[in-house]
Amino acid sequence: MKPLPPGWTLDSLLENAKASMFGMGGEAVCTECGTSHQGLEPDVTDYHCDECGADAVQGAEELLIPYAAQDGGATTAKDGGDHAN
Repeated sequence: MKPLPPGWTLDSLLENAKASMFGMGGEAVCTECGTSHQGLEPDVTDYHCDECGADAVQGAEELLIPYAAQDGGATTAKDGGDHAN
């Protein structure tokens, strides 16, 4: 599993994904430098980052998938979510 983007936590990615799912904005994040990008689809993968030049911009939802799969899809009290069990 890849490390989180610089300057981001699971909580901040989860909040970002929620915002994008409910039409309240949302950002895509460069996994190399941590720069946020507005106005992209929430499921964007490998988009070009104008800040560092890497093709490493991912939607928050995409970044959370490996963590959800590791946790069986359930959120925990640690991330402030509702329990799925």
